[in-house]
Amino acid sequence: THHIQIHGDVFNPRSYQVSLLQRVRATYGHLAVRRADGIRVVSSRIKRSLLSLGVSEEKITVLPIFSDITAFKAVGVCRNYAVGGRVSFLYVGRFAPEKNLPFLIDAFAQVAVRYPNTSLTLVGGGSLQKVLEKQITALGLQSRVTFIPWTENVAAIMATHDIFCLTSNHEGWGMVLVEAAAAGMPVITTDVGCAGECVRSGETGQVVLVGDRDHYVQAMEVYLKNHSLVATEGVRGHKLALETTLDEAAYITQLVESYASCVPR
Repeated sequence: THHIQIHGDVFNPRSYQVSLLQRVRATYGHLAVRRADGIRVVSSRIKRSLLSLGVSEEKITVLPIFSDITAFKAVGVCRNYAVGGRVSFLYVGRFAPEKNLPFLIDAFAQVAVRYPNTSLTLVGGGSLQKVLEKQITALGLQSRVTFIPWTENVAAIMATHDIFCLTSNHEGWGMVLVEAAAAGMPVITTDVGCAGECVRSGETGQVVLVGDRDHYVQAMEVYLKNHSLVATEGVRGHKLALETTLDEAAYITQLVESYASCVPR
């Protein structure tokens, strides 16, 4: 019995065209998924990519990555939504090329000109940090953009920010989006990972096509023009996160079932 787990959006051209190694992986992956007895994927997005390759739907189980989001749920329960005042945007994750952070900084730069009472915080680290620092200096945003090194207490940082931003070129799932929603934050994200599942555009946040900077700027400005939406969509996102995430016992049960489903009886 051959069972495969796929955590990344490996058949997305934005993923496999970045290097020869990724193209080789995708080519091998095409062969492997057709021969597998069962496949567990972490999002409906990846399932759709497999169906487009001709993989039988019966072989595919969708089960997101498990994470204990208790601390984030607690933030969402206790969140105090301010009316008016400074609006803070937040990113948490690696400073890596596929996260497309220069895009986020460019979008924020446009917003910052029209809305002086805004800020952007980038939490994490990685190979692009020096590049991002130079970009921020060139745009004159040193007083508006803050870097925070990686921390295990992300929930506490989310508690002090209003809106979560993700500008990735591709994601398999994007657990940080679920964490942000659980923490009661509206999410602005490119159409990757769990966008459409755990982030619903116009309900719990805004979903923008990958690389569409003008629309991303407009999505950021939605909350600046109507600040009450931060609370409205934040509360909806928190509720959706509670409804769609599994506790550890239920998750393990479904994971075992995904293996058992492809074992001959």
